[in-house]
Amino acid sequence: MRAYRVLVGIVSSLLLAYLLIPSPVSVHAQSGQLPYGGMIPANPLAFCPGGSMPIMGTFTKGSAGNIQAIAGTSGKRIYVLGYVIYTLAASNLKFQEGTGSNCATGAADVTQIFSAGGTTTAVTSPSFLEHAPIQTATQGNALCVNGSAATTISGYLLACQF
Repeated sequence: MRAYRVLVGIVSSLLLAYLLIPSPVSVHAQSGQLPYGGMIPANPLAFCPGGSMPIMGTFTKGSAGNIQAIAGTSGKRIYVLGYVIYTLAASNLKFQEGTGSNCATGAADVTQIFSAGGTTTAVTSPSFLEHAPIQTATQGNALCVNGSAATTISGYLLACQF
C-alpha cells in the first residue's frame, strides 16, 4: 500500500508540474529540455481548499457530443485547475455539467466554445485557472467535455471537488 501511495504521489507531481508550468518552459519541454533542470518538485504545485488533494480526470471519445471527464459527488462542486485536450481534427470544444451518462440530463454550459483547429492540435489551459478555476454551478453534477466534430478528442484535467 505504501508503494502505491508513493507512485500516486509521483504521478500527481509530474502531472501538476506539466499542467502548471508557464508556456515558455512548456515549449522547451516539448523540444526535449526538462524544466527545473530535470528535477521534479517534491510537493504538489496545486492545492485544493480544505486540504484535499487534486484529482485527475481523463477522457477519450471519437464522436460529436459529451464525454464525462470527472464524475459528480453529492454535495460537492468541481473546480478545474488545469487541462490539456488533444484533437485529431478541427472541433469546437466546451465544458458542460450535468447528470446521467456523459452529462445527458440537465446539460448546461460551464464555458463558452473554444476552438481547437487543425490536425493533431493540443489545447492547454491558461495559467490563471489555478487562481480562478472553471467550476460547475450545481453541487453533485459531473463535468464533461463537449466536442462538435466526429473526431478523436482525448485529454486530462486536474480538478478539486469540495
